[in-house]
Amino acid sequence: MPLRLITAFVACLACLLPAALVAQEARVSVRPTTIYLGEPFEYRLTLVDASDAEVGDFQPEGFATELRSEPVLQRSLMTINGQRSQSESKVYSYLMTANNAGRFKIQPPSISLNGEAIDAREVEIEVIGPEQSPLFNLTVKSDKISVYPLQRFNVQLDVNLRELDPPYRLVSPVSRVRPSLLVPWLQEESIADGLQSDPFDFNGILRADGSGFRINGMRSRGLFQDREYSFLPAEEKFQTKDEDSGEEVTWFRYRFRRNFTAIKPGTYSLGRASLRGELLKIEEGRVTTATVFGVTEPVSIKVKPLPLDGRPDSWCGVIGNLDVESTITPVSARVGEPLTLTLTLSGSGLLTDAFPPELADDPDIAKTFKVYDATSRPTNIGRTFTYSLRAKEAGDIEFPPVELAWFDPDREEYVAGKTSPISLTVTEAKVLSADAIVGKTETKSGPIQATTGGLAANLPSLEVVRFRPKPWFIAWGGITLATGLLWLVSGRNISVKQKAKAKRKHRLAVANAKVSESLKQLGANQVAEGITALREAINSIVAAVCDSEDGGLTSEEVVARLNTSGIDQKAIQQTSELLETLDAARYGGLAGSADELQTRVQSTVGDLIKSANKVRP
Repeated sequence: MPLRLITAFVACLACLLPAALVAQEARVSVRPTTIYLGEPFEYRLTLVDASDAEVGDFQPEGFATELRSEPVLQRSLMTINGQRSQSESKVYSYLMTANNAGRFKIQPPSISLNGEAIDAREVEIEVIGPEQSPLFNLTVKSDKISVYPLQRFNVQLDVNLRELDPPYRLVSPVSRVRPSLLVPWLQEESIADGLQSDPFDFNGILRADGSGFRINGMRSRGLFQDREYSFLPAEEKFQTKDEDSGEEVTWFRYRFRRNFTAIKPGTYSLGRASLRGELLKIEEGRVTTATVFGVTEPVSIKVKPLPLDGRPDSWCGVIGNLDVESTITPVSARVGEPLTLTLTLSGSGLLTDAFPPELADDPDIAKTFKVYDATSRPTNIGRTFTYSLRAKEAGDIEFPPVELAWFDPDREEYVAGKTSPISLTVTEAKVLSADAIVGKTETKSGPIQATTGGLAANLPSLEVVRFRPKPWFIAWGGITLATGLLWLVSGRNISVKQKAKAKRKHRLAVANAKVSESLKQLGANQVAEGITALREAINSIVAAVCDSEDGGLTSEEVVARLNTSGIDQKAIQQTSELLETLDAARYGGLAGSADELQTRVQSTVGDLIKSANKVRP
């Protein structure tokens, strides 16, 4: 081969070399590769120049796995033989915990780019299990294994350390040695979204002398020092019998407790607690140390959905304890005049999920009062529902008690309560007499006389004002009058339509603002508040397009009104499906994440408002 061709080939190869070095690939790493049972470790997947690749669901058997955060994009530059190249990497970080001890091979998730698979290597880890030790044991328990939303439960970890032999019985086995405790449910970021926890007071057990336990790697970081904290609860002593010798054995007990409140139905694992490090022991009459490792079984709690059996028709969606008061203003009115009924809900629990009772369906109320849809708004102490009423009959009448039911998580049952009846004075409506409606007029008629124009009375008066226009003048006058009337009527119709259109536009803008507020609440993970605000926004959209009062509507009523409004059927169907999702989520049954719900709300409600703007007033 001529030297010139060889030189050209080498030059082309040098130009292609940087691109080859950054070819699409998937890199996997695990840190650390040797762990103790119950300790989490990081599994990292890095996609090089394949940021658009699709990564399948990653849930290896035998491990609890969760994506730590959204994938991170990283860019890098490198220069080879004067040639610059840029690579882009997408990093996935997973937090994993092994369910059992042993050696395991972890297969990577499926990775594909433009329909082609990208291979990644498997990794191997070793999980060290606990051994039975005469020096210590760990016990963990929850006072309840299943609860309802808003029900409280307590988790307790006991670290039991064997007392040292004489003459060191007064010395704590953790004096100065500081073994490590890993307790997932003592750190906030490890607690599932469906649970809430009371604050844990670490300061109450912090020790300055270095004795005790290191917990979850908590450290003191400063300019001139960096050390792990030591914690030691108040110790208790108890005794057991040694199974082999039958002798009494004294133990130190160190107890860690935390209270939780269930929020959403589901099954939640609080993880395993573990202890590893060194403990003091006596060997041949002198103090020495022993390396130990122990782990508990995982703690799980099941949060049950509210029971359907025994749910009263008057249930208002509240979980907790409720107080209800009712007022009507004014207490004196005429038949048909508007009255305002206010129901005030206060107490403890999820009052934001409360929905107004259907008073129009109560036969005792409906026979005497016409009831209009309620409006709902939050208050500092709970929530209020406001109804408009009109009495149908006169007399000293009574507005019946309103029954509301809620779920009491402490009693694990539905509880019903009633408001007090309200006395009203209703008088007959004012009726106008015929004289007040049509005034009498008197006319003086003269004798009827025959004229060339026919029969007439008061002929002298007629003769004075006699006027006989030409036929053409009458025709032009009629045309002019008709044109003027047509202009007035059409102008009035245009004005009415413009006002109706402007009113609808304003109401839809207000509804859109409510939607934006609900999206902010969903984004802040305030799911209950966001769903309530969103339901109110959808009701406002329906009221705007149907030109009705802005009140609380059920999902069925929303769809029924939209079907008669001229809204696009696709938008109605999407809205109906969204309402079903919201109804299911109101009591903690949200399927998917709040982010997914945000995206769906933006699309569905946006289409609904666009369709509403196209409907003619």
